[in-house]
Amino acid sequence: MNQANKKLPTTENKKKKGGLINKVIDKLIIAILSLFVSSLPYIPLPILRLFSVILFIILYPTVATVIGMKKRFVKNIMMTYKDSIDQREARRIARRSIYNLLIGILELGYYHHRRNREKLLKNLTIEGHENLLKARQGGKGAVGVGAHLGNFQLMVIRLDRDEINSSFLFKEPKPTNLAYVIRKYMDIIDLKRIYISNREETAKETIEELNKSGFVVLIADEFKRRGVEVNFFDQPTLMAAGPADFALKTGTMIVPVFSIREKKSCYRIIIDKPIEYTITGDAEKDIKVLTQMRTDVLEKYVRKYPDQWLWIHSRWKKKNIDYKKSS
Repeated sequence: MNQANKKLPTTENKKKKGGLINKVIDKLIIAILSLFVSSLPYIPLPILRLFSVILFIILYPTVATVIGMKKRFVKNIMMTYKDSIDQREARRIARRSIYNLLIGILELGYYHHRRNREKLLKNLTIEGHENLLKARQGGKGAVGVGAHLGNFQLMVIRLDRDEINSSFLFKEPKPTNLAYVIRKYMDIIDLKRIYISNREETAKETIEELNKSGFVVLIADEFKRRGVEVNFFDQPTLMAAGPADFALKTGTMIVPVFSIREKKSCYRIIIDKPIEYTITGDAEKDIKVLTQMRTDVLEKYVRKYPDQWLWIHSRWKKKNIDYKKSS
């Protein structure tokens, strides 16, 4: 056959072929993730902890360095504490925080399963029920505000199992494979959640739940470009206005709630005292003061448990704060 008569692959054919390969890879990743997660509940906790140490020893000097995780953690820690700690201490906190992240993922896979329900209830204790009862006097709901501290995923699972009519706002991760696996296992354990998607729909569902005496938990410790300016670790940053806004619109109280890692895969879930504040009627002022008050509580816990906080997020972005002031 003449070389000139050979049919060259068209751009459309290349796209079809590439799309097919991507679909196969996606399914393979989902299958591997599902198999890995489904095996975790059957591994004894001591073996799981040993596995996490081995995995950490392998991954920390390699993967964590290559993807820049170590560098980002240390940078954010130094930005937070300024001159009050040195590089060595920052690296120690970063190393411990990354390890806690790794073992926390494995423990989540273990505890989420129904076969380990009794161990979940035994090893994850809840303190401060009286604080939540106080906030919900008169049949009111309450806005729970948590953080990327300890193991917040396990925290919401444990709260859900405690029959206190809790739900949490959940934003799916961007990787579709990971989102699929997480959604699948949340369905299996019947975890009550409100998806963060359309802003108006999310707000509507949250307010409805609060008006039905629900305890809605938000993880709200990240920098928000359109947030409220507050003081955090003696530095200005922007925090989400959502918790304060929901509380003011529904007449409910903000209740800080955190999970703290203990020894041997145990956790303490602390329901802190509800934030008491007299509303002035000036919505902007009220939101700002309430947001600052909840930020102060967060800072107290981060200072006490720095190696349990997820330092991957940058909480100070000066340019965005300046932009918000000038707009």
